[in-house]
Amino acid sequence: MSLMIGALPSLRHLHDILCEPANHPPGGRCVAEKGLWYAGHPIPLAQFNVVRRAARPALGWAPQVESVVAALGEAPIRWDVTAPDRELEAALVRAGFSVGYTTETLWRRVAPPVAADPAFEVRAVTSLREAVAWHRVFCATRGHRVGAGAGAPWALLLDSPDHQLYVVCHGGVPCAVGALMLDRARGAGFLWGGGTLPAWRTRGAYRALLRARLLEAARVGVAWVAVRAAVHSSAPILTRLGFASVGERVAEWERPGTG
Repeated sequence: MSLMIGALPSLRHLHDILCEPANHPPGGRCVAEKGLWYAGHPIPLAQFNVVRRAARPALGWAPQVESVVAALGEAPIRWDVTAPDRELEAALVRAGFSVGYTTETLWRRVAPPVAADPAFEVRAVTSLREAVAWHRVFCATRGHRVGAGAGAPWALLLDSPDHQLYVVCHGGVPCAVGALMLDRARGAGFLWGGGTLPAWRTRGAYRALLRARLLEAARVGVAWVAVRAAVHSSAPILTRLGFASVGERVAEWERPGTG
């Protein structure tokens, strides 16, 4: 399924943005190889080396599993499967992977903004200390252990005009985090890193985070945003707030670090 309405994104257009190594946070390594790219971020057990197929025809992915695992060694790995592939899934199981969750690619114009409870304050991260705090909340929303040096890779984003980290607070207490990536050349934004602490879910924190990111995207002249949303949690919320599917689901297979 492809979406094309005037200047709005096509599915290939979204692939170009979401799978282009240059659009991912600095500090990791991005190596193109045989139609795959690996984005390795040194955050122990809290972020995965990501393996995705590029926006090009499949090259036979099952035989690549062994070489990818060998190349990345003991590091945590996440392998995104964008279409049913029994041979690939069997190879991932043999290599110690299991399915984390499934995401759906959604998009929305930045206007109109969504309403949010003003009791939630959304703060932009501007210092290393805040980046470390952002990372700790990020890990807590996903049940990940925080490794040594947590937050350092994210701190590299502080000097980037195209990336912004956000913390949502209520009464000064952090309750959710998220981030915005801008692709100014295409007039697009990508919402990522969103998560709400269990005690604050369904209370309006996520909506406040979304509102802040849409307003910032509109401020810099971006026309639309995309997001990979978890099918059974954030996707239904975003759909109610005006997001539409582009017809793609991604199963995220994960292998925790073995070191």
